[in-house]
Amino acid sequence: MVPSSSSSSIEEEAGTSAQSVHYLLSPLETLDESLIDSHEERIDLQDLIEAYNLLATRIKDILLKSSPSDQTAAPLTLLAERSQVVITALRRDVMRVMVNPFTIISKENEKREGMDLDKIHYARNLALLGQQAIRLTSELFAFPQLYSKMTVDQLRLLLHDILVILSEPSLPTPHSRRTFALLRWILQVQKLPFNVLSPHNSKIIACVRRSLAGEKEQVNVDGLKILAELLRNNPKLFLGPACDLLSDALKFLIAKSANLRSVAAHAVSAFAYAKVLQGLPYSHKQKVSYELSRTVRKFSIQYIEGEEDPTQTPSLLDILQSSLKDSQLSLQNNDPQWAAVVIASFIVLIDVPLFDSTTLLKMKELLWQISDQPSATVRLLHTPVWKCFVWAFARIPADEEISRKVQTVISQDLRNGTGALLLHVMMNLNGKEMVTRILEVLTWMFDDKSSRQDGVVLLCHLLGSSGTPRSNADIIPILHEQLFDGKILDAHLADLMKHTATTSDPTVVRRIIRELSIQETIDHWERLHELWTDSVKYLMKNSMPDIQKPICTAWKKLLRADLESCQKQDQAAPSPKVAAILGRLCDEFAYKTSDAHMEVKQIQFLRMLWHVAQRLFSWSQLKETSNMLLTAIVRRDFQIGDMTVQAEWLKLSRLVAVIPASGEKGLADSSAFDSQTWVAVARIWTSIDDVPGDNLVTFLKLIFPCVSFWLTSSLFTVSK
Repeated sequence: MVPSSSSSSIEEEAGTSAQSVHYLLSPLETLDESLIDSHEERIDLQDLIEAYNLLATRIKDILLKSSPSDQTAAPLTLLAERSQVVITALRRDVMRVMVNPFTIISKENEKREGMDLDKIHYARNLALLGQQAIRLTSELFAFPQLYSKMTVDQLRLLLHDILVILSEPSLPTPHSRRTFALLRWILQVQKLPFNVLSPHNSKIIACVRRSLAGEKEQVNVDGLKILAELLRNNPKLFLGPACDLLSDALKFLIAKSANLRSVAAHAVSAFAYAKVLQGLPYSHKQKVSYELSRTVRKFSIQYIEGEEDPTQTPSLLDILQSSLKDSQLSLQNNDPQWAAVVIASFIVLIDVPLFDSTTLLKMKELLWQISDQPSATVRLLHTPVWKCFVWAFARIPADEEISRKVQTVISQDLRNGTGALLLHVMMNLNGKEMVTRILEVLTWMFDDKSSRQDGVVLLCHLLGSSGTPRSNADIIPILHEQLFDGKILDAHLADLMKHTATTSDPTVVRRIIRELSIQETIDHWERLHELWTDSVKYLMKNSMPDIQKPICTAWKKLLRADLESCQKQDQAAPSPKVAAILGRLCDEFAYKTSDAHMEVKQIQFLRMLWHVAQRLFSWSQLKETSNMLLTAIVRRDFQIGDMTVQAEWLKLSRLVAVIPASGEKGLADSSAFDSQTWVAVARIWTSIDDVPGDNLVTFLKLIFPCVSFWLTSSLFTVSK
């Protein structure tokens, strides 16, 4: 070997800064000279091995010290200038793994003299050089900062060579198994753009197919990993051609090897991911979506719905159930995540036909198993998977019979924002009686203690308490992306919480739910009022400070709907039904209690509700109703001996009893208790047979505590 002038100062170059434009100069010049020195007189295999090693090391150094978006680093400029040198050298040296180093040795010489040590050394160097070139190619294909320095044609040619080698059944160079593994690694990590991959998509899929059919487990693992990456990064290019590989990926879900089962889940979930990204509807006319559904459905019939046969391979159902038994937090255990990802993927891939299959029942049982886990961390997986049912529901035309069936399935668990998400979807479906169906969902939420609070909030939003208009552009992602992009599958249980924080947070979903129109409110007034009444009773017994104002806003919407309905029909407002409801407010919501604090809460809320009515209706419209309400307030017998209760009771009584002055919208903030109010209350009190003594004495002292005789005389006068 004659050392090249350009490679004689490696030690000096090694000290050059990674920001220097000359940082890659030495190895690049070695590659350049090797292209001229075709007979290896100056640059031999060992020089090239060292050049590739140095080039790869320095490129890694540059990438570590620059951001992914920084494509203008000075050393990379030189890489762009020498791109033709790099690609030409790589193509030459990658293909060396297909050269038989011993073709010049005759069998006779081998038998007579044995293998020459120089030839063995040459063969090893030839294989090592090819592997070094393959390693550099993998880095070049994996980072946009690098491959962007090459032309599309250069990248296509290099990728073509890689695929040619991968298509070979064997290689003549030593360590061929390792060489094949490095070549498959290129396809696992590559992030090449669409226009580079597209001419080779059929060859790439063929490589994956050979890997999945391989006899070695690691070859199968590599094939599944490549398949997952292709589908996640380029679904438009690879989903269709890869459809027939889904059946192979599914079979690995029931493999004996846990490693194979894990990477198979990656591949299967990638099919679901690609389907969602492509927005493929379920239809017999949509070939890809239909084929995916048919393939998974066929597999589920055999390995999920089928009866257990001890002589056969364990069913997928057995493996899923086993993975959810006695799940404990550990750094190694990812069985619960695996089960969740598989279930979610099956729901998405089978799509609408799932809801007419026995597989649905099995899936629900598995999800209840997750929901009942002793580990709170494992239970986090339940909701993201359950929301896959909502995704399927959103794809079904609202007027199809199966739509109601799916709605019923989802409504079996409306916790943790699922109810809000379902309502968001339903509000965007154009179907007959959709508001009726929405109220059915709300009713189910109210019936279930775990989702009742969310139901109260949702009702308020439907009745106009969101505060902001809903935009048509507001779209909430239904599916939990991390179930399909590998994050949950690769996460340890201890780190699961950060991957299960849903993007469809209930507060976000509720904020964009469309408000019901006045006509919709009129059409469903009775049911809405029933739910609103239940909401108020829930509020009375539970601490929900943020919901009190929305409840009143919803009440206002109900009263306004009644007012407009009466106006359309030329009837007096409020309607008889609403007048009766107003008169019964105290009886409905101020239940008897010995808790003075609760009585204060009840009285304050009654004031708010009546104040809303005063703003919508005139005093003449409310006169009869106010008498009914004031009578109920007096008969309720609040503990007015308690000064806090008394203060609020006086405000409420005056608000209901006194006619507002001209131009006055109401007296909600007034605390005065004048003689007019006192007389109105006293008139009612005298009609009560069993007046509690303590409260009567307290009432008699309210205005003139020093003139009790006058009060007593006034009371008798009023009673006459």
